[in-house]
Amino acid sequence: EKEAHRLLYLAMGQGLIVPLGDSLNDTDRYGFVHDRVQQAAALLISEEEKPYVHLNCGKILLSEYIKETKDKAQSISDEDLEELSSPYEKKPRSNSFGSEQKPGSNSDRLQTKGGYIFDVVGQLNKGYPIMTSFDERILLARLNSKASKSALRAVALASSRDYAVNGIKILCALENELKGVKTEL
Repeated sequence: EKEAHRLLYLAMGQGLIVPLGDSLNDTDRYGFVHDRVQQAAALLISEEEKPYVHLNCGKILLSEYIKETKDKAQSISDEDLEELSSPYEKKPRSNSFGSEQKPGSNSDRLQTKGGYIFDVVGQLNKGYPIMTSFDERILLARLNSKASKSALRAVALASSRDYAVNGIKILCALENELKGVKTEL
């Protein structure tokens, strides 16, 4: 953890990131100073590693989302989160999904009460190709449904449709998997 903070401090010194907390001493969250800086950083990650990075980021965001929504009764049950509680290790799956994910990206972030759900689901959708757990994928389908409903309430119809379609694709792939049919999404 100390090494991570040291590296974050160096990145702050170079003007690449800024703390998102109230003070320099009271922050565990940082953001890029500009979308272009974030895009440049993303280019440094190999295509093979991207799903792992997205899935791990999605799990961290989901954990934060749950903390923030715990009191509002909007959260997913704790039992459902067991599968998503730890960083994901490399266990590639043959199934591909979400390579063209647009919902939840920085350019499509919706500013609503539940806007954070779009970031969570966007990251998890990009990590879907390496998800191996049935329960994990069911949870992702539920999260896509939740994001679809939130987008619909914000009158973001295209995003709502995209999240709904992603959730349906996940459920169809799971159904086919249970039947023993291989599908490529």
